[in-house]
Amino acid sequence: MQNNRIWGLEDDNGQWVENEDHLGEIVVTYLQDLFTSPWKGDSSHILAGVEQSITSEMNQMSKETFKQDEITQAFKDIDPTKAFKYDGFLTLFYYKISHVASYEVRRYRPSILNREDSIERIN
Repeated sequence: MQNNRIWGLEDDNGQWVENEDHLGEIVVTYLQDLFTSPWKGDSSHILAGVEQSITSEMNQMSKETFKQDEITQAFKDIDPTKAFKYDGFLTLFYYKISHVASYEVRRYRPSILNREDSIERIN
């Protein structure tokens, strides 16, 4: 297997940079610029041909906070043979260890899903 390495990049000023810290900054800046448009005009004509598929009720429901019983039910509804994307463990693994899950983990699930807290606290 061949490993590729970036030895350097040219920054916005045309300077060749090889320092790894600065390479990261160049990449972040490039991606931010790539996905940011300087155009601030009216875009309604672009969306005019797009059919609305999200109702006001659906939008409101998506803004509601997650509740512990809903999270538990959703977890129970997952096929036990499916693996989670991030860690590759089967859902069955989590069923088997759920009795060991501390109160803290169960308590933080809604706040993490509702973006009120970070998973770093329990990780």
